[in-house]
Amino acid sequence: MAAVGVVMFGSARYLPLFQQSVQGATATSSGLLLLPMMIPVVIASHLAGKVMSRTGRYKVFPVLGTLLLTAGTLALATMGTGTSRLLAD
Repeated sequence: MAAVGVVMFGSARYLPLFQQSVQGATATSSGLLLLPMMIPVVIASHLAGKVMSRTGRYKVFPVLGTLLLTAGTLALATMGTGTSRLLAD
């Protein structure tokens, strides 16, 4: 699980740097461009906590989260100079 945390932290650090250096965004706008990624994280954490409290089942969430994190990391790895700002968000 520590590896998942490292990948999540690295992804959150990579995206603003990519937007600033490759796409020419300012520091303020690259921070604001993280909102489409961070708001769903808060909502999903809240919903997963509610489901775990009600059902007592928790094993599906780390597995599903790891799969989604892997897909997102692979998508970040394919970004280049031609990646649009809309797709990078």
